[in-house]
Amino acid sequence: TRQLGFGFLALLFLVSGVVFTSLRDKSKADDDGIKEDRTEGAKTLIVSTIGFLLYTVVVTLFSVNTKAMILPQAVGMVLGGFIFSYRKNSFEKPMYKNMLTGLFWGAGNFCMFQATVLVGLAISFSLAQSGIVISTFGSIFLLGEKKTKKEMGYVTIGSILVIIGSIILGMLK
Repeated sequence: TRQLGFGFLALLFLVSGVVFTSLRDKSKADDDGIKEDRTEGAKTLIVSTIGFLLYTVVVTLFSVNTKAMILPQAVGMVLGGFIFSYRKNSFEKPMYKNMLTGLFWGAGNFCMFQATVLVGLAISFSLAQSGIVISTFGSIFLLGEKKTKKEMGYVTIGSILVIIGSIILGMLK
């Protein structure tokens, strides 16, 4: 009962934190020049979510040696990146900066799989999602994503909630 209660509380903090980090200031004019295509974004999100869930679950179900899967996974990620960027002018300065964040994500992903053996998929996967704090601030400070003062408040609150949720999860096992 204790673990279930704390697990639910941790999940509540994590999800609330993610929601806060993605909130936008409604008073801000859409001046970033990027046209939103929600349909295309939804398709990409669905495909990537299915892939992300499958590869974490498959590794656990079939007890795959995580050290042996890192290279094939990396090759798959690079190929996937080329497929998603096909017919787009992707080779610009932001792409090279984003490669750095991808390398950090890859290192975190490797650590998540190593932790799965020790604490299980549910906890290691949830703790790995605390990387949203790094990626959110990385996009602001490294990639120059513009945020209003109100949005920075949301990001800060969301990051704190994610960290609290991660700490609660870490105490469970």
